[in-house]
Amino acid sequence: MNEAQAKQIADYVFKDVFGQPNPFTMQETLDKFAFGLPLPQRTNDDRTPGGFTWVTSSGAAKTMSQANLLIDSKKNAWIKEKKPIKTMADISKYWGEIDYFTGEKTIDSREVAESDNIYGSTYIFRSAKCFGSEKCVFSTNLSACKYTVGCSYTDDSTACIRVLESAQVTSSFAIEWSKKVSRCMYLNDCEDMFECMFCSNMRSQKYCVANTQLTKDQYLPFKAQVIDWTIKNFGKSNSQGFEA
Repeated sequence: MNEAQAKQIADYVFKDVFGQPNPFTMQETLDKFAFGLPLPQRTNDDRTPGGFTWVTSSGAAKTMSQANLLIDSKKNAWIKEKKPIKTMADISKYWGEIDYFTGEKTIDSREVAESDNIYGSTYIFRSAKCFGSEKCVFSTNLSACKYTVGCSYTDDSTACIRVLESAQVTSSFAIEWSKKVSRCMYLNDCEDMFECMFCSNMRSQKYCVANTQLTKDQYLPFKAQVIDWTIKNFGKSNSQGFEA
């Protein structure tokens, strides 16, 4: 997995959600759609001079990549010679010698890059805490998701951008605390919604804007305007990406 492959995933999701080619670089995509998410950060690999690894958090003063951990484990390098331990100061000293926090941790996963805490997943880039997921970029705390960009705490969802704390979402953007949502944008606390925008606390609706019922013919021109505005203006001004 590399950045070029990650860009292909991001471009696919963007086209599915917005119906337009993705005009943004990977860094612009990260800044625009994944702001505020606890993504892995690059840090020094203290087992390799000049090397680095990616971690989501660190409880130790020193870090190393999982690759280095496995290399040293095969050499049995973690078993140290017996030393006299008489005081807490001795324990603290010896603990400090071997206390490395491991980055880029994966289990039963492949094609993973710049990520940490990845379980049973494939084609993951700059993401963390993904379980049974596939083709996810700039995302964290996912379960059974595919084709995500900038998503967090989301389950069983596909082709989503900026979906947070939600489940069973498809082809949607800027969804929070919602379930069973398809082809929607800017929803909060909604369920069973199709082609709706700027709705809150709604259930089983379609073609609504700001909790107001429209016809399909009325709705679609508004959606085109919203997509154009979002591509040009959405950003990290606040949690929903609007200017204050």
